[in-house]
Formats: sequence, C-alpha cells, structure tokens
Amino acid sequence: CCHCVPWVAMDGAYTSAPDDVNSTSSSNLYEVLGVDKDASNSDIRKQYFKLARKYHPDRNNGNAEAEAKFKEVAHAFQILSDAQSREAYDRFGEDGTKFSNISIDEMMTALLAQPPQQRVAAVCGLGFIAFLFTCLLLLVGLKAASVITWSWWWVAAPAVFPLGLSAAGSVLAIGTAIIKRSDLEDARSRLASAVAGLLISGFFLTAVGLLASKLDGSLDTTWWTASIPLLICLFFYWISAFGAVKRTETICERSLWVAFWIMLLSHAQSSHPAWVYVLVPLWILAIGESARVLQLLMMGSRHTKQEGSADATFVGEEGARFAKFFAALHGMWAVCFSTFVLLLSLHLATSVVIHPVVIVLPIILYPSALWAAVTAQLCCFVFVDLESHIDPGEDEGYGSFHDSNV
Repeated sequence: CCHCVPWVAMDGAYTSAPDDVNSTSSSNLYEVLGVDKDASNSDIRKQYFKLARKYHPDRNNGNAEAEAKFKEVAHAFQILSDAQSREAYDRFGEDGTKFSNISIDEMMTALLAQPPQQRVAAVCGLGFIAFLFTCLLLLVGLKAASVITWSWWWVAAPAVFPLGLSAAGSVLAIGTAIIKRSDLEDARSRLASAVAGLLISGFFLTAVGLLASKLDGSLDTTWWTASIPLLICLFFYWISAFGAVKRTETICERSLWVAFWIMLLSHAQSSHPAWVYVLVPLWILAIGESARVLQLLMMGSRHTKQEGSADATFVGEEGARFAKFFAALHGMWAVCFSTFVLLLSLHLATSVVIHPVVIVLPIILYPSALWAAVTAQLCCFVFVDLESHIDPGEDEGYGSFHDSNV
C-alpha cells in the first residue's frame, strides 16, 4: 500500500484537512510556520514538526487556542510542502491554491489524505459520474449507428442532468452567500465562485441544447452559430490554462483540444479540412499522454531508489510516492484514448467501416476502469505514523503514533 503524511494520525484520531481553518488572502503562510519565503522543503518540514508538537491538542489538554493554532500550522504545511501548491501560492496567493487547475494526480493526493468516511463518499460520487459518462457515450454510439431513434436531447440527458444539478447548486450557493454575510470577505468570495459556477453551467447547458437541436434538424442555422456557447466555453477553458502551475504543458494540451473542436465544426459546416487533418490534434494528444506515462514511471523508479533517505520530504514528494499509481491511471487513459483515435481514424479517414459503438467502446470502458482503480487505491491506503519520519537528533516525539488502517 502507498503512504503519505499530509495529515497526522495520532492515537487513531484523524486530523484531516480542516474545513474550519479561516484562510484569507491576507494570511501569510510563511509567517504561520515561522520560515522565510525562500526556505527549503527540509526547513519547512522541520519547523512544522516543531510547531505541531507544541500545539497538538493531546499536549494542550483541549486548549481551543492551541487546537486552532495546530490546524493553522497544518494548513500552511499542506500548501507549502507541495512544490506545485507552493508555486501557485507564491504567484497568486492562497486563492491560487483553491481555484487553480487541478489534475487527477493532485485530486487523488488530496483525497488520499482524507478520513475513511470522506473517501467512501468520494468513491460513491466518482461512481455516479462514471455511470453517467458511460451512459452518454453508449447512447451516442447507438444513436450514430441508428440502433436507437431517440432525439439527441434524450441522448444528451446524462450530460444535461449533472449540469442542471450544478446550476441548481450554484443558485443555492448564491442565495446562501447573500443571506449569510457575517464575514463580508468570505461571502464575496463564495458569491463570486457561485456566480462563476452558474455561468459555466449555463453556457454548457445552452451549448448542449443548441447542438442537440442542430443534430435533430430542428434548428435552422449554421454550425458556427449553433456552437457560439461551446466556443465561449472553449475560450475560457483555454484562457484558464494561463493560471495553471504547469502552464506550458497545460496551454499546449488545451490548445490542441480547442484546435480539434474548431476544425471539427469547420468540417461539419463545409467538409473542410479533411478528416485526416481534423484528427491530427487527437493523435498529438495521444502521443503526449503516452510520454506522460513514461515520465511518471521514471519518477516512480527514482523515488523507489531514494525511499527511506533522510532528505525525503514525504508531502512534497507525494507525486513521486504515488507515481506508479498515477502512471497506471494515465496508462489506462493513454491506451483507451489511443485505441479510440485509431478506430476513429480508420473509420473516417479510410474506407474501413467500423460500428460506432465499437469506436467509442475504449472510452466507454475507461470510466469503469478508472473508478475501480481509484476505489482499490482508496481502500488500500494506510496513514503513516509521524514518529517514523522525524529526523534523527530532533526533540523527542509526542504522544503515541500508529498507522490507521482504512
């Protein structure tokens, strides 16, 4: 099983990522830990252990002030000990760590640090999303093969349903932010996030509706006009890449997706460019995903050789610690996506006739495989005790530590 220690398990009690830490853009996480802005990961780690021992609730007999300080220190350590989160914090402040582009790797690393009950809820949520995504692709394949004669509106229902829920949730969040204004700065932040979520959901719902109507033949307009909401979504999807931590990589990847959709719309409108050119961005994305798998495998190999060294910073190297698992996730996607692109290319750019369901089958299988892999990892994950990671020569530890099995 894999291990990480972003939050300490002491005497069987989880100190998971605190929801009640009042983090504002004005807080200085370096000052919270008492380190300089150019402090090394090792210095940050040692200072965290020092403060964690000092303010841990088990050493302060339920002192509320000490407990609040302990959570504040843990929150600062969670961000500053991770290279990507720290870079986002240095560039954009704490809001940059909340709303920056998040990869599947970062989401999994954060999820693995949560208590079991939160991981169970996440597994259920991921399962529901995987089910809807699978239904959507299956219905698209059946509709394209004329196996079913449903309206495209019904085919798009698995996408409309979560978008509708998201829009309803955003409206509820807007109302809550307006009513509860005890913390004006926090209310404004929540209101801005809710309004952004509502706009995004609205644009996507409009895009799905217009495209479904165009495919049904009930909308008498050009593909470009019907795709205006989709193009707006693609623009914001691309422009948001400039706020990503891995900016160059993310911009290139999203540029390829935008190029594919624009060429696809152009082909749908005028049959130009040819399919062989429309599919080029997908092939580049498939090759890039394969290269990412190799990179993660190499990272995992280096981490295995260095594991146990005194200089290893277990939170800052979570990407390496879980590299093999992340490589498996990306590997599944690389295989499924490459197979899909190959079948699609044979069907559209050559004279080979392939059933549409067969073409989308690799993508249909991916959500189920992803959900199974994530579920297995979450069930196998074990918290590591803090004592085994304290550097030799430091002050004696506090309390008794044990691994907490899921």
